[in-house]
Amino acid sequence: MDSLPEECIVQVLAFVTSSPRSLHALLLTNRTLFRLSAAILYHNPFEYLERHVAYIQDRQAQQVKVLRLFLACIPDTLDAITTSSATSNTPLPGFRRPTIDYLSLYNCHFEKLLQFLITPALSHIPSATFASVPTFSAQQDRSVSSKQSTPQSHAQPRQLLPGLTGVHEKIHLGLVGHTPQHIHTIGYSIHGLSTLLPLVDQLSRLVRLELYKKSDRREISTATDFILAHRRIHQSLQEIKIKSAGASFVDLAPRMKKNTSSAHDDQSDPPTLIQPKDQSDLSPLIQAMGQPRVIDVSNWADADLYLHLFPLEQCRVLQMRQGLSRSASSLPADILSRLFNAKVLRLPAFHQDMFSWATGRESTGSAEAILERGLSLPSIVSINLYGIDTHMVPAFADAIAAFHPTLQTLIGLSSFDRPSTLVLGWSQSLPRLTHIDLEGTIALRFNLTCLSHCTVIRNLRLNIGRKIPESWNPSLKAQQLAQVSPSLRSLDIAGWWRLPDSCFTETLLPVFQRLWRLNVMWCDGPTVDVLLQFVDKLPSLTWLGIIATQQEHDLVLEQCAISNPFLEIDVHIKDQ
Repeated sequence: MDSLPEECIVQVLAFVTSSPRSLHALLLTNRTLFRLSAAILYHNPFEYLERHVAYIQDRQAQQVKVLRLFLACIPDTLDAITTSSATSNTPLPGFRRPTIDYLSLYNCHFEKLLQFLITPALSHIPSATFASVPTFSAQQDRSVSSKQSTPQSHAQPRQLLPGLTGVHEKIHLGLVGHTPQHIHTIGYSIHGLSTLLPLVDQLSRLVRLELYKKSDRREISTATDFILAHRRIHQSLQEIKIKSAGASFVDLAPRMKKNTSSAHDDQSDPPTLIQPKDQSDLSPLIQAMGQPRVIDVSNWADADLYLHLFPLEQCRVLQMRQGLSRSASSLPADILSRLFNAKVLRLPAFHQDMFSWATGRESTGSAEAILERGLSLPSIVSINLYGIDTHMVPAFADAIAAFHPTLQTLIGLSSFDRPSTLVLGWSQSLPRLTHIDLEGTIALRFNLTCLSHCTVIRNLRLNIGRKIPESWNPSLKAQQLAQVSPSLRSLDIAGWWRLPDSCFTETLLPVFQRLWRLNVMWCDGPTVDVLLQFVDKLPSLTWLGIIATQQEHDLVLEQCAISNPFLEIDVHIKDQ
């Protein structure tokens, strides 16, 4: 490995990034692998463990160990905590400063992930490894978790550390303030973000904020103050994600007004904030960002009420929740016409003309907006729509007509119980489209002949549901599907396709022979006997999803172990 360039080693490490034990083993190999592996483990360790350690006791024990390791890197913060506890005569457990500053690798800070870790981390835990490199070993982690993750052990530290005030704030300031110039992402409650205000002038590389609101009764002005203060000093903040539970549907008409901000405005000057008329309006947070490039409000239930207030001119990624509120029909059709630089859109299909401004044809929007957009269309690469076919199919048709040279991903999700006569299809060539994912009636009515216009498609998923019309012709659908580009590598078909066995052994066999991944787990057919006939004819296949009885499952595994030992079989067991 030492003879490889680091660029190659990074590519090799990509195969083990989801394995904490493997990365820890690499830490102990040599300096190069230590440096590259440690950057993966410690840049966002608490979320990394949240994703890759399945058992909650193991996960929490390892997170506590990492927090203790980080606290050992900042003795000033520990001294402040010890001073706070001096009046209670409660000594904190000893922290030995590590020989390597692991906290200097830390660049993503999430308040929520630390809420239940701080008290256990400051209590006595009998383990000599806490002030050294975390082992990430399942065996050692279980020994710690058995003493650490029970309800009794969580209650004990609160008795050991009475009278501590402001400990959480000191730790957050210590973790972020150790090397604030390395911090890239901060996830914090909206009302608590002001805690980090003393560090705002040092957060020179802060790019992303992920904010959540606990209560509608709490003010958001302190968070806007933080954002505005950061903008006055730095120009790095470009992404915002907002999460707010609950939806409060109100009349949109009194507040519906055009946003007159321009894409050419000076971004260094704080914008004039529109004061919220109710506590559910979080749009001032987005306005305070100036012209953010990423706006993710997919976890803000009633964000569509305030979409007209968002600064969209420089937005490249706009993500909204996959659901329709009662206000969606009140949105003007051309509200997206301010997306001059959009790349990725995830939206509810609120109007059939929501992309008509991009095609240049007449719509309900203003003529000035359509003219302006016609001169400079965005290069959209991904569109994800959710809704009813009467809105979604025309919207997709306009979007494909306008953005077909750059479109790479097309995702549509409609209901299974609202049949429609509208057919999604196109005649334009889509030279960059690699991913199609359709589910519901929009998949049922999808014109499969359009796949011939997608010359580089690699992933195709079609879930047609179970309400199949009488006019459905399985053989014809198989013939159309067989015309897909040879570039296809992953196919997932679900629903009552009712494809005859000959479709698998003859019509679609050339397609299957090129696949790496095939999922027919939720498809009505083929039988396991048919699968056993042609599975040895699929040399490129590495993953196969099927449905079978327990007896058939054992038979398939035995057959594949002989014909293709490298093929992974995922079987959904059905009743006999």
